[in-house]
Amino acid sequence: MLVLAITGLARVILIVAGIAGLSWGISTKNEPMSINDEVKELHKKLDNLEKKQQFLEKIQELEREKDQSMGKRPRNYEMT
Repeated sequence: MLVLAITGLARVILIVAGIAGLSWGISTKNEPMSINDEVKELHKKLDNLEKKQQFLEKIQELEREKDQSMGKRPRNYEMT
């Protein structure tokens, strides 16, 4: 759950930073970026974050399954 909260917070920060960058005309390149280019860049960053989040969720699921098979966690155990 902490991972979801962190990635959700990171998503909000990226969106806010992207909006601020769009309104201030901030660019990492020498020439100014068009709004469409900046939006595409933000979408790529969000996609990367979503892939990382899915990867972390898969790791957590594998760890749960391992704990269950080793008897460290009951099969009907749910974290809240």
